[in-house]
Amino acid sequence: MTVQNVLAEIKEQTEEIKKIKQDLTQKLQPKFKDIFIPFFDKYPEVKEIKWRQYTPYFNDGEPCEFGVNELNGFFGTDDECEYEGSLPSYSIDEVVEYRKNGINDNWSDWQKEYYPKKSKEYPADTDRLQSLNTDFRQLNSLVMAIPEDIMLDLFGDHSEITVTKEGIDVEEYDHD
Repeated sequence: MTVQNVLAEIKEQTEEIKKIKQDLTQKLQPKFKDIFIPFFDKYPEVKEIKWRQYTPYFNDGEPCEFGVNELNGFFGTDDECEYEGSLPSYSIDEVVEYRKNGINDNWSDWQKEYYPKKSKEYPADTDRLQSLNTDFRQLNSLVMAIPEDIMLDLFGDHSEITVTKEGIDVEEYDHD
């Protein structure tokens, strides 16, 4: 076997892998929202789920590699958030923390003011909230198990992805 034959075989197999990956992405894209539907059906009080994915511009001398951040679930939406520039109100993690321990010293001033004022809007049933949190962690694990190169193909680089019961919205994310 000559070098040209080996190179031709490598090129052919690389093209085949690329085609398989494109086919997988095309099949997964319309079905991706379906991953979230059972969660939204079971917990209609959750209004949106967001995550960000991007390649950092700087990594303190280390290689800059694309990554997908953990999911964040919210009981409110961007439109309902009273504080410009902050994430939507009612994050699942913060509500779980608030219901368990009340306000803690690590919270910002606006959180200390906002959460007690809005607490009547949070799920009060601690068993349901715990179940919701457990199911959300499982959903996060499922999404995080999808290879990052597939997530890059699905939603792009420097992106903020918002999933609601109605669909998926992808916006450019400026992380610097």
